[in-house]
Amino acid sequence: MDTVPQRDREWSPDKHHASFRLEPGETLAGVLGLYEQVAKETGAVIAEIHDLGQPVPVPASRWVAWVPSDVTAWSVRWVLLHLITETARHAGHADIIRESLDDATARPRRAAAAGWPANPWVQPWKAPT
Repeated sequence: MDTVPQRDREWSPDKHHASFRLEPGETLAGVLGLYEQVAKETGAVIAEIHDLGQPVPVPASRWVAWVPSDVTAWSVRWVLLHLITETARHAGHADIIRESLDDATARPRRAAAAGWPANPWVQPWKAPT
């Protein structure tokens, strides 16, 4: 069974920590562009995978404490679910910031965006006047 192709990258604690902030010379537009590029590359790789049970090798360098030492590979399914949950978790952090600015939580914003009528369970969000 073949393994899933992986992007070659060197990892270090400094690079990891730097990935959480804009470095000198970086712009928000540039970082968002890189995110879009990586998302497209990820989508292209996923489109070529026909077996979600296919193994994805765990990096041999054991640079993270949360990877059990007896794990040599994860399934594509596990990696995709992990990617979804991590993206959702971090998008949730952005929601916290946004909610502190406009007091709108997810469901009322969704109701407003979708044009749902008001009901006892949800009132569509309206911008403060």
